Amino acid sequence: MAKQQQQSQETTPSDHKVIFITGGSSGVGRSAVKQFVSKGHTVVFTGRSNARLEGAIKWIQPSKEERSRLYPVILDQESLESVRNAVKVFQSFNFPSLDILINNAGCSNPTLRYTADSTRVESTIFANTVAPWYLSMLLIPLMHPGSRILFIATGHHDPERKEFMMRMLNNDAILDPDMFDKLDGKENYTPMGYYKISKLAMIWIGYVLAKKYPDISVLSACPGFVPETDLGREMPWLMQVIMKNVMHYVIPSAVTAHQSASEYVYYTTSDKLE
Repeated sequence: MAKQQQQSQETTPSDHKVIFITGGSSGVGRSAVKQFVSKGHTVVFTGRSNARLEGAIKWIQPSKEERSRLYPVILDQESLESVRNAVKVFQSFNFPSLDILINNAGCSNPTLRYTADSTRVESTIFANTVAPWYLSMLLIPLMHPGSRILFIATGHHDPERKEFMMRMLNNDAILDPDMFDKLDGKENYTPMGYYKISKLAMIWIGYVLAKKYPDISVLSACPGFVPETDLGREMPWLMQVIMKNVMHYVIPSAVTAHQSASEYVYYTTSDKLE
């Protein structure tokens, strides 16, 4: 089983960061974990199960020294209890503080469903917006002036985008002036429509936190179109195959998980950003 509480870290070099990244067991998140740990950072990364976390460590192939700086933690963003438990596990590691939080995990559900915590919002908004917001609020007291929070959002909500893929995805839900009264999805649920809403809301939350906590840098970034992620893990099998093996050729602007993860590293560790 992936170790969650057996490791501890008393100090880290001043130029190395303590990083908490959600969704680190696959896709761009996993590539980011690999890049961060290879640069000397200490990385707490989450996944939905021990099996997924162990699989990520096997894929990363860390050296013995790098493995000592990897801290896998179970987190299911469809459960607020799981969010709270993940924070408790992080606290058990006894780091002096948290330097960087990356809210990377996300999902897009093909059918309307709800979490055990709420029927006021459907599960995509809950996992992509409510849970990252809650996680951020729980971790901010453990951060310090100069810490950074990165929300991985998207530009899909922008009705002015004219690319082929964007023309295929209508914006009816996100342009609905009464959308705040329809977050349960009962009237107009579509997988991509509510995914767009969830990510736009994440950007709004970033603005709110930046205003409330001016000593912390709060950023939002679009990772680009990365066909190899597990974002469509709930899609039918054939659609998953097409997404991961064909879409690179359909959309020339598509990027690899490694390329996108490099942006994560830049946004969170570069001295050129404040």
